[in-house]
Amino acid sequence: MRSTARPVQAPVPALLSLEGDSNGIADVFRESPSRQMAIIGEPGAGKTVLALLLIRDLLPEPEARDPVPVFLSLAS
Repeated sequence: MRSTARPVQAPVPALLSLEGDSNGIADVFRESPSRQMAIIGEPGAGKTVLALLLIRDLLPEPEARDPVPVFLSLAS
């Protein structure tokens, strides 16, 4: 294993605190300069559901060339 030398944290301007429903979360992700997102919150707050909704909204159309989103759980 070797390091990629990439920073592990997004620049401070890219850190967001969002509240509300899940509508538009994929748009927020797509507009992010780093296209990285960590979903954090209290137990039972809906983090997993939000992540799955985000993945569903990011799934590419058959003709699209966007990367395929993958769900990774840090707990496992």
